[in-house]
Amino acid sequence: CRTLRHGGLAYDLGGHILFVHDVARRDWLTALLGDDAIWVDRPVVCVQSGVVTPGRYLDQRPHGAIGTGDGGPSAEAFLSEAFGGPFVDRVMRNYLQKVDGMSLERIPAARARKLMLEQSAPRGFWYAAGGVGQLMDAMAAEVRRLGGDVMLHTRVTRIRTASGRVTGIDAATPTGPITLHGARVIAGLPPNLVAGLVDPPAPEGVIPVLAPRAAALVYLVVDADRVTDHAWVQVDDPRVPFARMFEPKNWSRRLVPAGRTVIGCECYCTPTDDDPGWGLSDADLSRACADALRDPLGLIDDPTLIRPLDVVRLPRAWSLVDVDRLDAAFAPARWLADIGGVDIVQGGDVILAIAAGEMAATG
Repeated sequence: CRTLRHGGLAYDLGGHILFVHDVARRDWLTALLGDDAIWVDRPVVCVQSGVVTPGRYLDQRPHGAIGTGDGGPSAEAFLSEAFGGPFVDRVMRNYLQKVDGMSLERIPAARARKLMLEQSAPRGFWYAAGGVGQLMDAMAAEVRRLGGDVMLHTRVTRIRTASGRVTGIDAATPTGPITLHGARVIAGLPPNLVAGLVDPPAPEGVIPVLAPRAAALVYLVVDADRVTDHAWVQVDDPRVPFARMFEPKNWSRRLVPAGRTVIGCECYCTPTDDDPGWGLSDADLSRACADALRDPLGLIDDPTLIRPLDVVRLPRAWSLVDVDRLDAAFAPARWLADIGGVDIVQGGDVILAIAAGEMAATG
């Protein structure tokens, strides 16, 4: 959650919607940001048969369908039970498979359920006028005001435990190793990463090796005041290298000056050289995204208006969990639940954060 800056242009490291669905969280947000907590009246849209349609692919439900049935362990079973298989195949399948890089039959139902119900912004969303990084800075300032410390460029190397309880952590800092003593650790990391830090270590077989899904974030600058009227556009067309694109100016006009706009393209990949996206050079991937804006999307007519701005590659944006490996994916959270003083907060890895949240709720 950072806001990057280059040549007078500001753009987030990916588009970040703040899911503020309750008054308490909205009050927290406005207390931190004041008037810079802004409401963006631009819901997510998707491209269907070349036409921009309000709502995400998961929002294109048959009238009256609510999608609350169990269906089965896979996203295909869950969504088909809720909406009918032909509708899912026609509207939802291509996008979800493009994001995760595996078939809908292999994606867990929990992932589709979370995306559909918890990460929805049907009317718009709250945002920080200076970019999501402004919110991160405000949170850090509040931590310091309350007497805490924010230690950047510091990597936790070990979570110390004794008799089944946390006693502290070891960390590597720019000036050398340190040990912090304490009885509680709140970790904003997936459980498999947290479990790998615990000493004494987890028994063999508790921590699974999960396949990574990578993200290559391509930023283009366009010599036009706007390319679209939308904040975030989902694209399922396999000819387009990105699955989502966002236009920061449509989140907040403060981010990009008049006469120019930035387009962010989120390309989801397998982090290997033979992946058709990840294997391209930054220049070639930028060119492929720019070409897609012209054809097949038809958003820009004049190719001379588009220039590459930045490419950020995240080789492990999240971990993929195959439906047959759900038990293995849950194992680290189950093991951590027996260690006193370890709390896993939701965030980061969607599937494993669900596992941690469910373990906390049922524990």
